[in-house]
Amino acid sequence: MPLLLVLALACRPSNPKYSEEITGREEVHPGDDAASTTQAARGGGGGGSSASARGGSQDEQAPVDCGATHSAPVKGGITGPLTCGATIEGTTEGGSNSFGDRFYQQAFCTPARRHYDDAPEAIYRFEVPADVEAIVTLDSPCADLDLAAVFWIGDSLPTAEQTTRVRECEMDTATGGGKVQLTTVNKVQPYLIIVDGKEGDTADFRLSVSCRTYR
Repeated sequence: MPLLLVLALACRPSNPKYSEEITGREEVHPGDDAASTTQAARGGGGGGSSASARGGSQDEQAPVDCGATHSAPVKGGITGPLTCGATIEGTTEGGSNSFGDRFYQQAFCTPARRHYDDAPEAIYRFEVPADVEAIVTLDSPCADLDLAAVFWIGDSLPTAEQTTRVRECEMDTATGGGKVQLTTVNKVQPYLIIVDGKEGDTADFRLSVSCRTYR
């Protein structure tokens, strides 16, 4: 090989492109989230859990104590207020019956007839702030209790004859608890949060409220 050609090959600058690509490449293993890997590689912190993103609490709660002692609900009235972020435990034992199958059907809460007339309720007032999405969750492992949210303006409880004045009713009849989602626009809206039992059931329960402002 001529000497000049050997010298030219020896002095040729190396091409760094390949080594730069290897250094800067973000390796994604099967099953990894490419977007998350990219964010981590750029120094961005990962987002919170899905529960946190939806406004839910990440705190682990102890199971509902079915043998706890709670004050009886106010008979024929409101036991107390609920607020955003609140978690309360109570019972339907010792309350009175204000809402039954007829009321829930006529107010379009649920079409099912589950002998709610035989069970007492615990009733709370929840004034949802303006421009807020609120989720009220019922934890009811002790008996088959259900959750309802009735939009109602007034100090007294609505009767079956007044269901035409009920503008909204949300109800979850799932076994073991459930949740209702309430959304307000521009102004505060008052709801009655009702814990009621199927087939005359009474028991202890837990209510949790999470809220997020969306406007």
